Amino acid sequence: MQTVTYRALRTEEIDRALFRDFRRRQVVTKCWRRDGEAWVIRDDPFVDDWIEADYAYLVTCLRQTLLDGGFVYAAFVGETLRGFCAVKPGFFGGEQRYLDLASIHVSEELRGRGIGGALGEGTGRAEALHLRALGGGEPVVLPQNGLCGGTGLRSCAREAGAL
Repeated sequence: MQTVTYRALRTEEIDRALFRDFRRRQVVTKCWRRDGEAWVIRDDPFVDDWIEADYAYLVTCLRQTLLDGGFVYAAFVGETLRGFCAVKPGFFGGEQRYLDLASIHVSEELRGRGIGGALGEGTGRAEALHLRALGGGEPVVLPQNGLCGGTGLRSCAREAGAL
């Protein structure tokens, strides 16, 4: 595999063409489902993939994240986008310990190679990120170092003006 490089995106870069070679497709087999009063993981397979309207909405949302003062961090192999995450501006929670990781995606062919971990790594504390999930039961592991050259999500957010 070629070298993966990471960098923040600018608003003017975010358009449909950026995602030309990005493959969102994901086969999901286990999902969180409500069973009475409890949430359980059960088999409920489906294929999650984006259609053109989803890409249009994604472009709008990512641009808005930047306009609101958040940041979008991306992984590239050569000039081709292979992963990205979007983080809403500002810390929240009782002790201001959380950032809202609004989305994180890695192109299908490169999953399992540490790109998502490098994109979504926190500040050395697992509680640094608030991750929204869409029901998949597969675990999300966020390693301790990697984002913004190993300086951490908080530092990257500051550099991007989100704090």
